[in-house]
Amino acid sequence: MNSLNGQLSVAHKTILDIASSCLITQPIDFEALCVCCWEMEPSIFGLKRFEDRHPNFHIFRCNFYGKSGLLTRKLVEKRLTKFGWKYYLTEKGYVIGTKLRLEREAKEEDFK
Repeated sequence: MNSLNGQLSVAHKTILDIASSCLITQPIDFEALCVCCWEMEPSIFGLKRFEDRHPNFHIFRCNFYGKSGLLTRKLVEKRLTKFGWKYYLTEKGYVIGTKLRLEREAKEEDFK
């Protein structure tokens, strides 16, 4: 698992971090997850030259669905519900995401 964590990009880590806090209690749709990630890291997920105002769904989609994306790595799974497609963290994705979220929260505490 640590070797996989080392292979994840900053974008992958951000998505897992956000997903671990969002998906604990309920599934989330693609657009909501994208906007949450953009709000946390506009420099990564923002539209070029408009990072602070608009998310870039293409960047997010590539990191989510792409050849080395989170779905391909089986860290997130997609299920069809009566409300449309929803995303869930797999057990492996949850473990990595929780670890990343706790690391981020610890760093935030250090700055206080």
